[in-house]
Amino acid sequence: MHDQLVKAQFDGLVSIELFNEANRGRIFVEIDSRDMITIKHRAVPEHLKNKQIYSPEYPYKQVVACPKCGKILSGSASRGKMGAYYPAYHCSRNGHYFCVPKPEFDKTLEDFVRTITVKPEYVDDIIAAIAELWRERQVKQLEANQQRLEYCQSLQNQIRATVDRMRIVTSETALTYLEEDIISTENELAKLDKEIANQPNLQAEFDQVLQYAKYIL
Repeated sequence: MHDQLVKAQFDGLVSIELFNEANRGRIFVEIDSRDMITIKHRAVPEHLKNKQIYSPEYPYKQVVACPKCGKILSGSASRGKMGAYYPAYHCSRNGHYFCVPKPEFDKTLEDFVRTITVKPEYVDDIIAAIAELWRERQVKQLEANQQRLEYCQSLQNQIRATVDRMRIVTSETALTYLEEDIISTENELAKLDKEIANQPNLQAEFDQVLQYAKYIL
């Protein structure tokens, strides 16, 4: 049974149930009726990768299409030779390169929006569409925050499980590694807490957007 995990004769430092609970399914240990062990891994959810699509600094990225290929533009700042940063919207897919400095891009788009006129009979429909999109965004934010809170709970469970192990471990080397695990988990917890605390107030933003929409329409 080369490379095959088997159940040992002695109990582990923590139970399998506690291990699985602490890892919240990211790593899951399963033992069948023959005491054969299977370890399953789950990919990290997208919301935990800190992959932010909307950015207040680049509000039009992932929104406006590239005129070369039709795919959505990215937004970021490149660093020049003298250390200065140059924000821009850009696209480099399929062998082409399109780039417009952010100030120029913003002004062009804002000037275009100012030229748009809406017939009075369509104003209510547009306001309703904006409200619906904002509600969808609020729902997604609530779901992401709930997942973050659940992940925080799993990290706290990991810390408790590690502390329980430290009570029965006598090796100084093992204790050092366990302490490092706790520090790493606490850092991840602090990062998650910061993400949750920095979530925008979508209701307040919506009120501002609604007022602005009514003003320009």
